[in-house]
Amino acid sequence: MSDVIISESHGGNLTRDWRKWSGVALVLLAGFWFACLLAVPFTGFSTVTKAFLGTAFFVLMEGSFYLGVFLMGRQLLSKYWAAVKDKVRHRSRSEPS
Repeated sequence: MSDVIISESHGGNLTRDWRKWSGVALVLLAGFWFACLLAVPFTGFSTVTKAFLGTAFFVLMEGSFYLGVFLMGRQLLSKYWAAVKDKVRHRSRSEPS
């Protein structure tokens, strides 16, 4: 009950907030899977096991990233890409030609 009141006091929708934060968590989880993928070659497993783990971590990484983006929605992702583009523009202006 208090979650609904807090959510409504901020002008948001409880379902929308839940989806947004679940999406953020899944994108962060994708980063964890990526770190696991990078660690696979340094393990002492056999080559076949390393190939299996690498494939599994890659599939988990991509799946959690895209599911997270889907849950966060287009608007949040477009805000992120706008911020990245602004940084790239700012960096290219500050570099001497």
